[in-house]
Amino acid sequence: MRGHDLPVGTARWIAVIGFLIAATAAAFGGLGLLGNPDDPEEPVRRYRHLIVPIAGTTYDPARPPIDVTSIGALAQLAERSERLILHHHRDGVDTYLVEDEGTLYRYVAPTGARRPAPLTVVGSTAPDRAAV
Repeated sequence: MRGHDLPVGTARWIAVIGFLIAATAAAFGGLGLLGNPDDPEEPVRRYRHLIVPIAGTTYDPARPPIDVTSIGALAQLAERSERLILHHHRDGVDTYLVEDEGTLYRYVAPTGARRPAPLTVVGSTAPDRAAV
């Protein structure tokens, strides 16, 4: 460039530093360390390529589902048996299922820190209080 001289040694150092920054970012991204740890759906998104939404579920009472402790464990079962993960959402609860040779595996995602709605007492004998 005209009027700007950059020694070759300095350009090489800049390239090495840029490469190290990019490699570190790629490693952290590949390990999932840059994700939002407060997001309860982050682990589920990792397996979105295996997840298929379904409209409803019916369980065989003679063969109840086996609960697994994480979506990762369910995904391992799905990948091992070359199955998809079925996703059912109802009343704010996400249920994930994998069927493998007649056995149904289930993961129920935690609902998070949702607070229940306050209870309303019907027919209470307590005196009415004016809203402040």
